[in-house]
Amino acid sequence: MKTPRERYQNDNSFRLLVNTMVANIHSCNYTPLEMREAALLACIIYEEQKIRTMRFPKFSEGVEEALLDTR
Repeated sequence: MKTPRERYQNDNSFRLLVNTMVANIHSCNYTPLEMREAALLACIIYEEQKIRTMRFPKFSEGVEEALLDTR
């Protein structure tokens, strides 16, 4: 697995993303902390938007009742 620095050196798309973020820090649009928070929030929003329906296997007769039995 490549380090972020190696990826920056070899992946043009990743380099563009990093350079855009650095430019925003240099132009005082955002602080490094705000950039970290924004990146984390972007990941959270992405995960929230791709929630998939959970599928459960079909249990044989009696298994579901046994699992739900709260005695």
